[in-house]
Amino acid sequence: MSSLEELDRLVSSLVDHGLTEAEALRLNEILLDSKQARLRYHALLDNHEALCAIYPGDVFDACLGMADAAEETSREPASIESASSRAPVWLPWLVSVATLLIAVGVYGSRSNDVGDAASEPVRASVPVARLVSAVDVKWHDAQRLQGRFLTVGDFQLDSGEVELEFNLGARVSIQGPARFVVKGADRLHVYAGSLVARIPEEALGFTITTDEAEVVDLGTEFGLSVSDNGQTEVHVMEGLVEVYHRGEANARAGQSIQVEEGHAIRLELGHSEGWRPERIPARSSAGLLDSRGSSLGLAFLQGNIRLKESVAANDLQEPATSWIEVIPESSHVLLGEPMPVTLTTAGNHRVFGDLGRSIRAGTWVDSYLFHFRSGQSAPVRGAIKFDRKIVGLICEAAQLVDSDPIVGRKGVAYPVASQRYRGLEPRGPMQNASEHQGGGWLADEVTISQDMKTLGLSVNVQPVQGVDQLRVLVMSRDR
Repeated sequence: MSSLEELDRLVSSLVDHGLTEAEALRLNEILLDSKQARLRYHALLDNHEALCAIYPGDVFDACLGMADAAEETSREPASIESASSRAPVWLPWLVSVATLLIAVGVYGSRSNDVGDAASEPVRASVPVARLVSAVDVKWHDAQRLQGRFLTVGDFQLDSGEVELEFNLGARVSIQGPARFVVKGADRLHVYAGSLVARIPEEALGFTITTDEAEVVDLGTEFGLSVSDNGQTEVHVMEGLVEVYHRGEANARAGQSIQVEEGHAIRLELGHSEGWRPERIPARSSAGLLDSRGSSLGLAFLQGNIRLKESVAANDLQEPATSWIEVIPESSHVLLGEPMPVTLTTAGNHRVFGDLGRSIRAGTWVDSYLFHFRSGQSAPVRGAIKFDRKIVGLICEAAQLVDSDPIVGRKGVAYPVASQRYRGLEPRGPMQNASEHQGGGWLADEVTISQDMKTLGLSVNVQPVQGVDQLRVLVMSRDR
């Protein structure tokens, strides 16, 4: 019997749960002795992958524990049969393939892992992730079918959005154009593009690297944007991540910073003596994926202010978090008539009544709504800087209602149209904030910088019941 015929027979026995310990050792010998046998073995793996593409659901779920099972099998060969008796027919095949590849040393290595001092060998042809979804996708080289397993390798996405599910449970959505390398079940390298990673508890520690940074997940959801020249942005939507500078031979032995929920940083390039993280506005997952490269006109956010780009119809009706949420509304709006506003001058402001101020007709404006509806009574503070001048703030409830149809966001149900439930308090110099139903115990406070570009806020409400809102109108970039 030729070695290839024997190989086929041994694999057949394996699939039928009849492979003995002696036969497993013989299979190892064949793979060690013959390059042709190893090529044949890889062909069998390709067949397995094709079958997984046809039957992605149950097969993939069964294979999630592949790596752990492979380690156990490599220590205790006799356990193959007992493990396979509880699993679908494909799983023992894949587990044994992984084990045999470890024993034989049939590895694929990467020579272009930027920044890795010593890249660990990665088993070629062993699936580490699955292509869960693909929307309007155009790949640069070859078509990849939804539901198909992905092995270690380079990928270039010219357009569209894909979602990958890694074996350990991490799910990563990637927006094209993007260039990335799948490096293992818990590791991804990104050369260019935007992505959002959602990490369940069992996959904590999932790592994404770029030429500049190594980002290790310590929470549940974060985003990454890498420009064509390699500049990296890290956005944390929920939880916590740790960012290391990859300029070090061993990144994790060097300096690192933690980025918390609602915050984001940009890493400046070209500093041999270290890195210079710059605070930038944190973006939502939808904004990061759908608006890559677009500018919202925000230079930075600090404190308890965060960007909310995706807004459902009834979002503003429900108690939110302890964050002041910045919601981009209408842009490039030409005011056909004077628009009443509350504040138009720099300084510290603690009274928010209608004093007859307005923005003149013929002004082009962009609008941002600041929304705060918390479950706690403590004041919340933050600062935001725009890249254009503020022309007016609307902080009074009736003015907010009147301006909703002109510069507000279409399809959004704003809070109750009553002075008791919208705007900032107090509305007169002799009033207390708490006199207004829903108002907090302390006066709200707004500070506008002398250059009319930076806004500082301190707001508080009665928990759940109260709503603090203001609308900021800035000069439109297009005019």
